[in-house]
Amino acid sequence: MKAKTVLLDKAGLAGVLVASGNAEMVIQPIQELVVVAGIDVVGPLPEELQDTVTYQLAIMPNARENEPLSALINYLRTPEAIAVIKAMGMEPG
Repeated sequence: MKAKTVLLDKAGLAGVLVASGNAEMVIQPIQELVVVAGIDVVGPLPEELQDTVTYQLAIMPNARENEPLSALINYLRTPEAIAVIKAMGMEPG
């Protein structure tokens, strides 16, 4: 495999290497692959190889604008937002 390994020369979307024909496959977070046109996302790595990242959202006690922050949190729980989250390859909590 070492002879066929292609590394990104800078931070970027590895899926572009597949789309351009410079690589046959890549491994990168799904949400960074679904935005690349011209490639097929096969799916996630097996569970034992996953490195899950969990994002937390909290409103600090001294926040000056609680209403817009609460509105954002509530929006992220809506079916519409959950559909977008899932379409981007992420799982809502």
